[in-house]
Amino acid sequence: MSKTPKQPKVKTVKDLYYGDQNNKPAVPKVILASIPDGLKAIPQWIGWRFYWDQKGQRWAKVPRNPRLTMEKNAKSDDPETWWPFESTLASFRSAYRNSGETFNLADGIGFVLTKNSGVFGIDIDMCRDPVTGALSTLAKEIVREFGAYAEYSPSPFGIHIYARGVRPDGYRCKEKFSDGQDLEIYDDGRFFTVTGLKIPPEALA
Repeated sequence: MSKTPKQPKVKTVKDLYYGDQNNKPAVPKVILASIPDGLKAIPQWIGWRFYWDQKGQRWAKVPRNPRLTMEKNAKSDDPETWWPFESTLASFRSAYRNSGETFNLADGIGFVLTKNSGVFGIDIDMCRDPVTGALSTLAKEIVREFGAYAEYSPSPFGIHIYARGVRPDGYRCKEKFSDGQDLEIYDDGRFFTVTGLKIPPEALA
């Protein structure tokens, strides 16, 4: 009896966005004034850049060490690869200027989540219409529930929330919904990109 041929995976909009090796995803300019001062005051900042993941055949993000002008990777479990906000920003600007047109040592800045920082992060993916920018009902409800600083992620699909405390009881680290949305909550051992693209109140209406 012959086997049924395996059907090719149907590519999603996100797959197409991240899956073209010759088309690196665009990165929005960081709006520094929107980033909360309380977050800036915690010296756990890094850079990050897109790199082509040959195995996964997609663009992925890797943390970069601001102490070394973004020339090597940072580690979310090694404080020696993090820096204060202003120092990281200066390192990012220097690295970006010196990277050339086709390769950037860093594409943006990010924040490392640790239990000692008193901040946890929520990442909701595939919750935003890439054309209209409209947020899903789930995303709106979670932003309202936590009442914390929320911003659009570098991609046109997701958002990040930075809240005080540790990961709440009852929330798993990762949860995938049937409509394709992904929810991740971390308070340790992860880095989040930071854009400063604050979600305005009218987007939650």
